[in-house]
Amino acid sequence: MKNTELKTAVVSLAVMVIMAIGASVPAQEAEGMENDLPPGMTAEDMATWQQAITPGPEHARLAAMAGSWTFQGTFWMAPDAPPMESTGTAERTMILGGRVLVEKVKSEFQGEAFEGIAMTGFDNVSGTYWGTWADNMSTGLMVSTGTCTDGGCEFTGTYNDPIIGGAKIVRVVMTAEPDREVHQSFEQGPAGEFMAMQLVYTRTK
Repeated sequence: MKNTELKTAVVSLAVMVIMAIGASVPAQEAEGMENDLPPGMTAEDMATWQQAITPGPEHARLAAMAGSWTFQGTFWMAPDAPPMESTGTAERTMILGGRVLVEKVKSEFQGEAFEGIAMTGFDNVSGTYWGTWADNMSTGLMVSTGTCTDGGCEFTGTYNDPIIGGAKIVRVVMTAEPDREVHQSFEQGPAGEFMAMQLVYTRTK
């Protein structure tokens, strides 16, 4: 590692440590920490960083989705393919101090045990919701970004499809009611976009 890279890494680590401490220190006490700032960082920089790492209303919206859920799933491998159905459970919890929603899914697909993990967050810097998905029927990761309101979310993401040997774009639309959600996933077929999946979630607690 070059000296400049090492210096940058050390400063970044120092900033993260100070921010972690600052997150638990009252504002009136934080004013006396200016002398502890890393070289090149101003009090204004510190305030900007503090704002960027603080959970806001978008994270509260995610927290409202936490809990235990069951779902009924319908899947289409192609626009003209017969649907396949499955049921499962989902456990959702907030982690990292209320910043990220984690969902652990268990189900059965084509007679095989299925499990997946999703993470959803909101980036205060970009002003964008983000999501990831991984499961035991793939070795890849789906990454998506989108927008949310109290009525639901719409995300666009990509994952590597082994059939085509490359990236495939997926659009996911979620509508939310109290204790009920409908998730619909759309992919591109020969004649255009088609619904490849629908999950109907019901909260159990």
